[in-house]
This record gives sequence, structure tokens and C-alpha cells, in this order.
Amino acid sequence: MALDPRSARLFWLILTWIAIGLGAVGAFLPLMPTTVFLLIALWTGSKASPRFRYRLFRHPRYGPALRDWHRHGVISNPARWTAAGAMALSVFVLWMAGASPSVLIAVGACLLLVAAWIFSRPSRVGNNEDE
Repeated sequence: MALDPRSARLFWLILTWIAIGLGAVGAFLPLMPTTVFLLIALWTGSKASPRFRYRLFRHPRYGPALRDWHRHGVISNPARWTAAGAMALSVFVLWMAGASPSVLIAVGACLLLVAAWIFSRPSRVGNNEDE
């Protein structure tokens, strides 16, 4: 059963604001990602409103990174290292909290795969090699 256009727009807007809220939390908490939620907000927001997508792309702080990712699949080196540091910090916090070795291994392996994928992406526009 398909949603009518008005209901679909409302659905996408709700998802967009949830993602923006989680991204805002991630800007202040080291264990929450910001960029991932902003990418989700970009995707859902563009389905709800082209104007919203335009505003995200023009945001002074996040706009350039979102545009580079959207157009070229680029993840800058500072963003890569921030992500890697946040992932390492997450495993460290789990270890300090007394997580079982099986949880540490599973989470560590997943985050290592994510880090490998992040570092496999180009680091700047027009260059497929890392700096």
C-alpha cells in the first residue's frame, strides 16, 4: 500500500528531523557519529523537500563535506582520522566498562571493517589516491 504524497512527505520529514537530532547529539558525544546521521538526513530530507537538501548542501560547516561525499564519494583525511579515533575510543570504553572478550572482538572486528572501508575512499576531489 503506497502512501499518498502528503503522508510520504511527512514520513520523510520525520525521519529527517530524527536524523538531524541524532547528528546534533553526535556533535557533542564522542560515541555518536555526526556525519552518518547528517548523510541520512540529506537522503531523507531530499525525498521530502528539495529546498531542505539545498539548505544542507549550503550549510557553512557541514555543506562542503556533504557535497564532496554526495558528488565524488570523498571522505577527507581529518574526517577519516576522527572516525578512526571515535571507533578506537568506543572499543576502549567497552573494555573499560568490562565488556566480555567476545563482545570486544565482535565490535572491534566490525569497526575495523568500517575503518578499512572509510580509508579506501578517496581523500579529495579529483584524486583517487590518498594524500
